[in-house]
Amino acid sequence: MADPVHGLYRSSITVGMHDEAMDYLNSIKRKTAGAEITCQALEGNVSSIIIEEAAKTPGSLVAMSTHGRSGVVRWPLDSITDNVLRQTKNPMLIVRGNSEWEPESDTNLKTMIVPMDGSPMAEEVIPHVAALANALDLKVTLLHATATAEEFGSITGFGRLDGVSGGYFQSFENMARDARNQAIDYLKGIEDRLRKQGAPRSSLG
Repeated sequence: MADPVHGLYRSSITVGMHDEAMDYLNSIKRKTAGAEITCQALEGNVSSIIIEEAAKTPGSLVAMSTHGRSGVVRWPLDSITDNVLRQTKNPMLIVRGNSEWEPESDTNLKTMIVPMDGSPMAEEVIPHVAALANALDLKVTLLHATATAEEFGSITGFGRLDGVSGGYFQSFENMARDARNQAIDYLKGIEDRLRKQGAPRSSLG
């Protein structure tokens, strides 16, 4: 007799959690004006469900935040976001959350910063950048960062760059200048690709 009763309680708990989840989602929906919104409350492994639902529509963007806890069951967002990021084939929008700070509801985005390191993996974001920039009328800033002489010295084991290593410092300056020129040429190429894909404005950083 215990199993049916246990099953009944479990069913009641599941229904209650589903209803609570839908109430929560609908409260978010009411706060989000100007968008077509549908709500779903599913049961199972959180990461797997997000990945599976996103895969059903290849054109979907998965938007998540990191840090803190949120939602009805209070699952940790960092680990879930990391799992989805590593496994989904959909593009993702990841926002760093902070319980002590809440963004204004009328946030007006103007610029999108896009780090580029010359790798094919980094360049996979270009079509999505172009689409978002075009849809939201955002200015795109392409960013390429290189190590300073001191950082390069610590990485390569040369240590501090003082008067004794003046020749090395001059050599680094020459390499840095060449690398900077190559980076500018590279970013100009990315800028041309973005413009061909519809991005309205872009600059080099």
